[in-house]
Amino acid sequence: MSTEKTYEKRALMTGAGNLYLQLMTTEDTPSAAPVYANEVFETPSLDTLNATLEIIEKEIYLSNKLHDNIVVVKYATLTVDAGYFPEGFAEEAQGMVKVGGGWSMPAKPVKKPFRIAVPFTDTNNDEIIYNFPKCFLNPTDITGTSQKDDISEQIPQFTIKAILPDYKGDITEELVYHKMDLAVPENKTKYDRDKLLTLGWYDEASLKLTETPEV
Repeated sequence: MSTEKTYEKRALMTGAGNLYLQLMTTEDTPSAAPVYANEVFETPSLDTLNATLEIIEKEIYLSNKLHDNIVVVKYATLTVDAGYFPEGFAEEAQGMVKVGGGWSMPAKPVKKPFRIAVPFTDTNNDEIIYNFPKCFLNPTDITGTSQKDDISEQIPQFTIKAILPDYKGDITEELVYHKMDLAVPENKTKYDRDKLLTLGWYDEASLKLTETPEV
């Protein structure tokens, strides 16, 4: 039997770019797509982002042999160290309420869903774009240290849960997040980088809206 050898050397990731955040004005249902706000916030405030998948895995043995390995991804937990979120965004998303010109944390905050997208850059200046279409922000802690002679930045940490949307659209699977590698030549020409970040996507139809118009 003949085999084909392929040598492939790819670029390494060098950094995470700006945060793209968009509130969901009408939450999705099994039969209706989500409706997002018209305004998309882009902030150059990201320090680090780590996404951890919550996975349930069960090995099923029958007749003394492994018969099935069932894996279920329930959600992703995003730990985001960022200098700031857009003005009022984190407060509204975590369920704080307006009191005069400020924000106050109620005993029973009602969180608002939102979308988050982040581009990761490689050594060739190409990007991989990650899009999490339905997220919730946990109430954030308040931390701070006294300013000293050697001034150091104080970066707050945000914990975000990216869940499975109720709406599947034209996809049969439930999808927690989406990844578009623009280092792939076909993707780089087919999709508009800015549309991927500002529109987001959750199925084939919504992804089609991010395509580059044919000339």
